[in-house]
Amino acid sequence: ADITEICQRAAKNAVRESIQAEVARGRPLAEGEKDPVPFISKKHFDEAFKGARRSVPEDMVKVYTQFNSMMKRRRVAQETTETAKETTETAKETTETAKETTETAKETK
Repeated sequence: ADITEICQRAAKNAVRESIQAEVARGRPLAEGEKDPVPFISKKHFDEAFKGARRSVPEDMVKVYTQFNSMMKRRRVAQETTETAKETTETAKETTETAKETTETAKETK
């Protein structure tokens, strides 16, 4: 279901609950009296979700799922490539340091 539909249903659930509380009291709220249902709560959204329908067909859900999987694989491949480049760079720096150390040792002898 669309987010708008869910929000509208949650609001209607809160209004319905408020009306039911008023009917149970047998009178409208007096001025300054606390409203028993002052806000839309998680409970109202939970109820709204129970009656929700999918707004995206199953075949499109599969397309989105496949696309998501492909993007994750690409991201992992890219991260692996970046890690390999960093490892290669570190190895080069280590080799350079070893060469410099060897040169310094030769000069010291």
